[in-house]
Amino acid sequence: MKKIIITITLILLTTCFVAAEDYKYCEITGLALGSGREFVAAVSYRIMQRQNLVGNSVCHAVWSDAYKTGQKLVSRDVKTQQDFAVGAAWKKLQDFEQKVIDSIIENMQIENIHNKERTESLTFVCV
Repeated sequence: MKKIIITITLILLTTCFVAAEDYKYCEITGLALGSGREFVAAVSYRIMQRQNLVGNSVCHAVWSDAYKTGQKLVSRDVKTQQDFAVGAAWKKLQDFEQKVIDSIIENMQIENIHNKERTESLTFVCV
């Protein structure tokens, strides 16, 4: 009987972990909207659309809870016990925002343009 209970518990924990990962962008969208980061929210919402999560009741629940946490991030209305959870949410949002910004910069090839301009200006100075 113990083995059955342990097996069921492990299955449920594994399912919860997978479910949490599946709704990652629901959480990020809620966090971003709650904290006023509309551009990041738009990007993560688009990912939600591509994953067919818009309208999903679990996604909506995750989004709604994360939205409240996002509001706490900007209002700093955090109690001592909640500091860790809000801090973890803030890190998730920052990590995703950084990926979005880095991706945009890479696609714009800003570094290549900057190096080309520097080379042209050096050529001009040397001539």
